[in-house]
Amino acid sequence: MILGKIVRYLRKKYMPADKYARYVGVTVGKNCLIATKHFSTEPYLITIGDNCQITYGVHFHTHGGAHVARRQMPQFDVFGKIHVKDWAYIGSTSHIMPGVTVGEGSLIAAGSIVTRSVPDGEVWGGYQLAEFAVLKNILNATSRIILIQNICRLKKRKNCCCHFRMISL
Repeated sequence: MILGKIVRYLRKKYMPADKYARYVGVTVGKNCLIATKHFSTEPYLITIGDNCQITYGVHFHTHGGAHVARRQMPQFDVFGKIHVKDWAYIGSTSHIMPGVTVGEGSLIAAGSIVTRSVPDGEVWGGYQLAEFAVLKNILNATSRIILIQNICRLKKRKNCCCHFRMISL
């Protein structure tokens, strides 16, 4: 167990970022430049297209925000697939939130928080200061996110892959 933790630490520290992304389960296209190793705890929900550039410090968040809902639904959890299409660029220290698609040829400025999908060929940046949805609406959403109760990692992965029509590994 301790040896496994040491090996995982060494892989994250010394393995090139693109190889590390593939190793942890991110689907990465051809000819990508990846300089981050922050792929959340469900990296299999992240797809990066061909010829993309993901710069240093970018964080991919495939889940989150469930803590506030657990007061009403103790087993509540939220997951969303992230898709970065071909030729996209994501600037340094940006945060990509669950359920987001970054369009083909789009550019995300450094330090951005991407809370909604970006259309093809557009330049986006900054904090998304739009009004947040009512919690009741989030609990009822099913198109871009999946609600999963407290289950083991392998079963969670299988359910997420089936929901998002991905090949289950």
